[in-house]
Amino acid sequence: MLYTACRADKGGRSLEEFLVHWGLAAVFVSAVLEGDVSLVIAGVVSQLGYTRLPAVALLGGLGLVAADTFWFCMGRWRSEWVRGTKLYSRAESTIRTVADRLGPRQIILSRFVYGTRVPTMFFWGVLGLSFRRFVAMDLIGCGLWSALLAGAGYALSGSASVLIGRMERVEIWIVSTLIASAILFLLLRGLIRKRRSRDVPLPSSPS
Repeated sequence: MLYTACRADKGGRSLEEFLVHWGLAAVFVSAVLEGDVSLVIAGVVSQLGYTRLPAVALLGGLGLVAADTFWFCMGRWRSEWVRGTKLYSRAESTIRTVADRLGPRQIILSRFVYGTRVPTMFFWGVLGLSFRRFVAMDLIGCGLWSALLAGAGYALSGSASVLIGRMERVEIWIVSTLIASAILFLLLRGLIRKRRSRDVPLPSSPS
């Protein structure tokens, strides 16, 4: 029975029907536009015999690279403007620290850490990483991620709706945790600053 939980357009055609009808071209396009969930469903479609799993993983990975390249090029194109913004000046030290510690390997790791992919691609463009090195790193990360998701859909096709539901719940949990952690960090920093200001001795008056 075809899985029809995800709707692709207002007319009611499902994402799965789109993948079945257009095959590997649809895998590439859906990976560019939607990403993760579409690759799981593409794995389901592959298990049903409409496409071959290695081709799905390959085209899906290339679609992910295309989407990442867009954000990287946007960062390169607007790098001077971005460097002049107050937001970047505040975050620059953190960005540089992460970049120096992890290097371009961060491009690979961002695929496995929810919410970091787009900022990572964008800021590596701002930092002026060579396009060749960016593509080399991103091909590795996207290839692994595409194979993992498509393989999960292929192996667990009978429980695809449950799998996707769990993915969405995990994403919500991660975002909630990040927000709570950020709020806690800001509160603790405020308390520490307030305590330090109290501990600073008053300047002695001249005799």
